[in-house]
Amino acid sequence: MRVPMLRIMLVVAIEIGCAAPCIGGDDTKPNDRSAQLGLLDFHDAKHGFKVKHPADWEKEKTETDIAPASFIAKLPDDDDPIREMLMIGFYIDGNPDLKQSMEDLKVNLERDYGPITVYESASETKLGGKMARRMVFDGEKAGVPVRFVEVMAFAHGAIYQVNISTTPKRYQRMQPTISAIVESFSFDDPDEKTDPSKLVTYDDHHGRFKIDYPSKWEVRVDPREFLQVVFFEKERPANGNLYKGSIQVARKEGETDFAPIIAANKQERLRHDPTYKLLHDDRITVAGRVAQRIIFTTTIQGESVERAEYYLIFDNALWTLYMDAGEERFEELWPTFNAAVKSFKFVKAK
Repeated sequence: MRVPMLRIMLVVAIEIGCAAPCIGGDDTKPNDRSAQLGLLDFHDAKHGFKVKHPADWEKEKTETDIAPASFIAKLPDDDDPIREMLMIGFYIDGNPDLKQSMEDLKVNLERDYGPITVYESASETKLGGKMARRMVFDGEKAGVPVRFVEVMAFAHGAIYQVNISTTPKRYQRMQPTISAIVESFSFDDPDEKTDPSKLVTYDDHHGRFKIDYPSKWEVRVDPREFLQVVFFEKERPANGNLYKGSIQVARKEGETDFAPIIAANKQERLRHDPTYKLLHDDRITVAGRVAQRIIFTTTIQGESVERAEYYLIFDNALWTLYMDAGEERFEELWPTFNAAVKSFKFVKAK
């Protein structure tokens, strides 16, 4: 059985039981329940989701691949070996077959918590408006029973996993909070754009393509044949090669398939770039054509950079869109990058 490798995970550890008075009743609306529980919004633009969390959670930063960000609340009893936890997982190589993905998850849980038994059998539900699969498992940590509520959905080419864990003894009183958090989860609109008034259109002087870019960014037509144009916001005036953010359009003649090129690029980076980390890999539509989207982090001139690459074929040529930013700014610029990709189109040569 293939066990998917977790690429990106947000780990949220909290005392989730009764941050506000616990409530019940099936007639309670989700928004009302969230308000009574004192929940606030959390948005991860990079990975495309929103979820609510109690207002007293503290945000922490970690440097591991498994937990790039976390929200943690202090427990009243520091000796308690079980921290009630909410975990949002995101991995790009998950099986879109949710039944199989849940089985894969069970294998992962058994690796970390020993033998796992099913407390509530799998059932179909919704997560962010998508079809989802819910299951509840029992395990053990440090000799203490643990109960895991797992909700899993496939969206935007990736598996999203909501994991809430507690002890069996505290499980029932957590139900209102569990329901409110799961009901609050939503996916970002992939078509969301920035304010059109802040964008202008670049029309390639050869008439091959058009693309929108921020009006305050500089434009440079590259003299190299394969690279068409670069739009950029400089990081430091003294460093002409390092930008706060950049959008690049490249074209390579005589190519009819982007798959082997992407595979070769990936192998080259794995061999020669120890800082390379793949974050996302899926297929989308760009300019009315199937395109491959790759998002990864790397290091350029000592700076940690995140890059999104889009590969597509048109008119017997490989076209590639590159979106670069410092790793800390990538999420901020993501709506701008997304708007540029959505605006990209081919036009007839003049």
